[in-house]
Amino acid sequence: MGLLHRLRSDEALMLAFQRGDSGAFEVVYQRHKSRLLRFVLGLGRSSGLTVAMAEELAQDTWLSVIDRIEQYSPSAKFTTYLFTVARNGWIDWFRKCQVRRDVNVSLDVPLDVNQEDGNAGAALANTEVRQERAATMETQVEFHRLLLAIDQLPEVQREVYLMKEEGFSLIEIATCIKQPPETVKSRLRYARNRLRETLGGISQDSSVGGEHE
Repeated sequence: MGLLHRLRSDEALMLAFQRGDSGAFEVVYQRHKSRLLRFVLGLGRSSGLTVAMAEELAQDTWLSVIDRIEQYSPSAKFTTYLFTVARNGWIDWFRKCQVRRDVNVSLDVPLDVNQEDGNAGAALANTEVRQERAATMETQVEFHRLLLAIDQLPEVQREVYLMKEEGFSLIEIATCIKQPPETVKSRLRYARNRLRETLGGISQDSSVGGEHE
């Protein structure tokens, strides 16, 4: 895409798409497709939503945006509009499926290390590799613990926490979920406190987020 496209705001690009510029939509899609997928997966993972299902819901969200482009008006940030459409799609999916199953997390990290008897250099290298992989596994364990803790949050707390982690302000979250900002702030505070209690040993500052709004 051209430099001018990439420098334009989401809202300007969507208005350009409304006028028939398909390249403008492609820029917006590339900007936000990963964020949107993370958000949808985070909302539904504890209810049995697989990555494939999340990808389908995310694509449905984009298709809904395209279908409604004639009605699009930049009265709020485009990302707020996008995540609102995604949230509504998730709610519809959840109501239809009512899936209830535990999240299974695999922490199988293979330690495929080639050991050579009698070779001190190789033994040292193997030790370093094992230490590095052990550190990697520890990081993965902490990451999966965080995911599980987020999954265990009440839905109303989980959605505001996920949106805050994606960079939305309290006002933007309030617009998306149609609740007063103080309600959003309260839910976010409860979510963070609950995560701190659940996670325990994981660094709170890096994993749970600070109290700055």
